[in-house]
Amino acid sequence: MRVKSLTKETVLDVAEHIVMTQGLNHCTIRNLANELNVAVGTLYNYYPSRDQLLHDLFQMSWNNTLSRLTALSEDSDLSIRSAMKAGLKILHEDVVNRGGLGIEIEGNSYLRFFADIRNEIIESFISIQMKSGIPRSTDLCNRARRIYAIISDELIFDEKIDNRSIDSIIDLFLPASFYL
Repeated sequence: MRVKSLTKETVLDVAEHIVMTQGLNHCTIRNLANELNVAVGTLYNYYPSRDQLLHDLFQMSWNNTLSRLTALSEDSDLSIRSAMKAGLKILHEDVVNRGGLGIEIEGNSYLRFFADIRNEIIESFISIQMKSGIPRSTDLCNRARRIYAIISDELIFDEKIDNRSIDSIIDLFLPASFYL
């Protein structure tokens, strides 16, 4: 791929493509330089290390996931069950596409970012729930918040939940009568 103007965003987009198509192990500075058709040294002007590149890629990836969840929570045409199922599928697909990226990232900045992500995921699902008319303070909402926290923890740490189990997970959230 030949780029006319190299930017951090371009580097991240190509790095994301490498992770999704070839796997995390292939996302090296050298492979990235080859894909971008630039010298390795040029990439070091944008990212002094692979760790910094992966950190920024992780943040960009989760920001994209959160944007998708926010858009979903604002879609008033979906039933609560459909919205929750779609939200879990977004989380599941995006974690799988990250190919273990979260496991590569360590340190305090990751833990702070993780806490923010977790809270935003929970609030996205609570927004989906609230559009059905359930007040935020009910026991049902609080129970759902705890379940969302557990599932988001599993997904954020790149634990893969089998796609077939998403319906079963949704059934744990709320009584079946709530979804109808």
